[in-house]
Amino acid sequence: MSSAVTITGKTLGIYLDSITIPQEYLHWAIEILRGNNELEANSRSTVLENHRKNYDGCLKRIDNLINLYISPDNVDRSMLSETEFKDQKNNLVKEKEKIELELRQVESGVNDWLKLAEETFEFATYAKDWFEKGSYERKQVILNTLGQNFYMKDGKLSIDLKVPYLRLKEGFEQNIELNKARLEPALIGLNNGKNSLLETVSSQWSG
Repeated sequence: MSSAVTITGKTLGIYLDSITIPQEYLHWAIEILRGNNELEANSRSTVLENHRKNYDGCLKRIDNLINLYISPDNVDRSMLSETEFKDQKNNLVKEKEKIELELRQVESGVNDWLKLAEETFEFATYAKDWFEKGSYERKQVILNTLGQNFYMKDGKLSIDLKVPYLRLKEGFEQNIELNKARLEPALIGLNNGKNSLLETVSSQWSG
């Protein structure tokens, strides 16, 4: 008979510690994310402009196709048969729908990414404190946010971290200077390379 697994702050601590961003750095982390987002605005505008040009071109081809089909010169369907018209129209409609989807993804995806990134950094800063002081329900929310496939064996907890938190963990492990600043924020002045440190976190997260 299986029994419920009890996950305590102690068993979860190693995972929460591995992704924790010091509170002192959260403000600059968010500012860097927003700054990076602004730097990418021009390239996104170019992508949007290309999609819109493709969309306008597709609409024009649809109009031209219809005009050709209903043209007095095509009454006998010698220039464009009904079958050809339907096939070409269907292909152009599919192309139009594809471009519309791409436009929506570019327009909404960036804002969604920025919102997710900010929420990820805030969670990484406060999750351990929230877990230690929170209710059972809040602990469950934190666990579900952090990862999946929780498994206890011999008192040790195993978690498959979700991608954003896995990236944070890997970033800290791979960057010695960054990890030192995270573990000893009091020894690393806020004005001592904060931007380069948090740019590393940001790039590792979005990598």
